[in-house]
Amino acid sequence: MNYFLSCHRATSLVLAAILASASASAQVKWDLASGYPESSFHVQNLREFAKDVAARTNGQVNITIHSGGTLVKAPDVRQAVIDGKVAAGEVFGPSLSAIHPVFSLDAIPFLATTYPAARKLWQLARPLAEKKAAGQGFAMLYSVPWPPQGMFSAKEIRTIGDLQLMNMRENSPSVRKLAEALGANPVLVETPDLGSAVQTEKVSLVFTSAAQGVDTKMWEKLPWFYQTNAWLPRNAVIINKKALDALPPEKRDAVIRAAGAAEERGWQMSEQNAKDTLKGLKDNGAKIGLMDSSVRARLDKIGTSLSGEALKRADPELLQVLSSYVSAR
Repeated sequence: MNYFLSCHRATSLVLAAILASASASAQVKWDLASGYPESSFHVQNLREFAKDVAARTNGQVNITIHSGGTLVKAPDVRQAVIDGKVAAGEVFGPSLSAIHPVFSLDAIPFLATTYPAARKLWQLARPLAEKKAAGQGFAMLYSVPWPPQGMFSAKEIRTIGDLQLMNMRENSPSVRKLAEALGANPVLVETPDLGSAVQTEKVSLVFTSAAQGVDTKMWEKLPWFYQTNAWLPRNAVIINKKALDALPPEKRDAVIRAAGAAEERGWQMSEQNAKDTLKGLKDNGAKIGLMDSSVRARLDKIGTSLSGEALKRADPELLQVLSSYVSAR
């Protein structure tokens, strides 16, 4: 009897070990790289996304968030995801425009200047963006906008002529064209380098959100802020397509559902952040300027011109997106 009990216990232990091993091997561990600081609402949303994925998959898919460029520098995230060096990453959406201009529609000045307009533009652009992403070996998980872009300046802007010859930060082709149209000197500065570029006075004019202004203490060198609502550029969270496709269907669906929830939550966070950071600028002594109507009219005219150029350059697929958006607007 003792012999059979001993054999039964031994068999049970072996089976338990096999099951434990199988369970461990079924677990998926992903690294997600972001160049944005821990304080960013985008990174806070990433952390909620990772928790949600773990919950929806019963701990079988675990995502480790690496913020602040600690794992991969911001400009290298896209390629690192495509190459499989990291499973997923967060990128500045317009930085993907070299793949296809659909990724930079949100950075065309004055094309979409409100949250509802930006959401409509993304809804129309998303199918084409996903198609172009798949062709490069990655998938779009979700995309969340920064608050509307305002204008930080080292000096008060009273006329359009005040913008001429100022060193203006650019980080996308459309923003470069905006700088040129204003008579400013475009200076390429990626997001992780923006704070140092401002502090060293490399740039004296920056279109960005109040959120980023607070993150970088922009008021220290660029004390004037004008709420131009120029555009709402989006960050995109992307994933290596092979890594996503390798998941069992139920786990893949769980990740996609978590991404959908993160997108909805992120848009809400962005709107709240827009309100909070504008107050933060005021509390820290930033000068909230009132834009002269002639300056605003000139900016709107430039925006219309840039939108027209985008239409002329658009391939049939992109033209369909833009035409649908203009019609809806």
